This record gives sequence, structure tokens and C-alpha cells, in this order.
Amino acid sequence: MARRRHTASSGVGQHLESHRSNHHQHSLKSTPISNPKSFSINHPLLFDALILVVLTFITISTRTWRLFQPDRVIFDEYHFARFLLHYASGEYFFDIHPPLAKLTLYFASTVFGGFPPSSDLSFLDQIGNQYPPNFNYQSPRAVSAFFGILCIPVLYLTCRTLSFPYDISILTTSFAIFDMNLTIESRLILTDSQLIFYSALTLYLMIQWWKCPTENAPIRRRLILTAVGISCGACISVKYTGLATPALCGLMSLTGLGGLLRKRIAFWECVYVGMVGIGVNLLSWYVHLKLLP
Repeated sequence: MARRRHTASSGVGQHLESHRSNHHQHSLKSTPISNPKSFSINHPLLFDALILVVLTFITISTRTWRLFQPDRVIFDEYHFARFLLHYASGEYFFDIHPPLAKLTLYFASTVFGGFPPSSDLSFLDQIGNQYPPNFNYQSPRAVSAFFGILCIPVLYLTCRTLSFPYDISILTTSFAIFDMNLTIESRLILTDSQLIFYSALTLYLMIQWWKCPTENAPIRRRLILTAVGISCGACISVKYTGLATPALCGLMSLTGLGGLLRKRIAFWECVYVGMVGIGVNLLSWYVHLKLLP
């Protein structure tokens, strides 16, 4: 009798344990398991815009904090501040670099403060001298900072155009934000921040050109061609070393090498880009010579 009771109770216990096990397995199958590593963006354009705003804000803080200190001649401001005063007084001068960046510094500074013609340039005789109160050194420094800031969103957009993931694009852009050389060149009366901006813009527009379809978007492709030509011309018109970027991109376009092109670009398009670039360069020289006697 005791054996029967023990056997019955064991059977009931096994049945209950089996039922619990089946219920637990069923609940596991019916409940989706979330992967903590999965990450999806429902609105990628909005997310890109948010990242751009954050990165640009950080860049603004690094390029503009105490921008006007020290109020002394630093490094090659010794040369470029003198060029701006020559433009203001209409005095001829010679420089080994093309005039676009110097013209940009001059015209922007003329709008925001101006340069009173002065025959006393003794404060530019030595690096470290203090700027006189009537010399508007703040505006050209702000122009350099402006172009240094613009480099960052262009770099991020280039990474995203190349289908880099968000984390790699942010990391790459952060390297440029906190690069010491780029930061310094964006805070002084120099032309390097303009050169880097136009070079980065040329690369970005080149990629847009290479990815633009040739059959279904003729108007968009022509607009991109014109923008590429203007950007290439600006590179060459800032410094002759800026020829490296459009020359390399042009070589890739003609040969189809580099992995970003499915086929070679039409020869007439390359000629058109080159002609627009030469036109931009000649226009900068025309304005430069009109300002000087």
C-alpha cells in the first residue's frame, strides 16, 4: 500500500515537473530576446543632422575660445597682416601664393571693421609686437576660425558619403576637431584653414560627382560639375600646393582607378571642370590686380 502511494506521488511529481518545463520552454520561445548590440536608426538624416550640430558646436568652442588673445603678432601674421594693409592702402606687393585667401581675409575684414590706411607698419617689424588699437586684427582671425569650423561638417559628410558607420565617422571627425595644427591654423591670420576647407570640399564634391548617375540626373550632374570646378579653382587660388587634391582626383577620374569609380569619367566633363577652375583662378588675379596700382 505504501509502495502504491509512493509510486502515485512520484508520478504526479514527474508530471508537474514536466508541465513546468514545457511551460518555461514555451515562454522562452514566445518571448523575443533583445540583442543589446543591435542598433537601428529610423531617421538617419535627422540623426546625421544631430551629430553635425554637436560636432560643429564642439569645433566652435575650440576655434573661438580666447580667439583674440594674445593681441600680438604671432607667427606668419607678420606677413599676412602686412598684405591686408597693402590692400587697404593700394600699395603693390608680391607674394609667392595666389591671392584668393588674402582677398577673402581682406574683404571680410573690411565689412567687419575695416583697415584704416596707415603708413606706420613698424608694429609688423617683429613677431611678438603688440597690435595698435586701430588695427583690426580680430576680423581676419575670425575669418580663419570660420573656415576652420567649416572643415568639420564637410569631413563628416565625406565619411557618411563613403558609407562609413556612425562611430567611425564621428571618430574620424574628432581627430580633426582636436588636431593641434589645424586648431592653431584656424585661430591666426593665416590662409591654411581656407586651403584645408577647399581641399576637403573638393574631395566631398568629387565623390558626389563619381556617385551621380549619368543618365537619369543630367541637371544635378551639371550642377555638381560646376561646383567641383569652382572648388578646384579655389584650391589652386589659395596656394599652389592646393593643386595636389584636384590633380589626384582628376587622375582618378580619367583613369577610373581608386576603387570609387565603376568606369572612367567622360573626358569632356574633366575638361569642363578644369576650365571652370582656371576661370576661378583668373578671376582672383583680376580682382587682386584691380586693387593694386
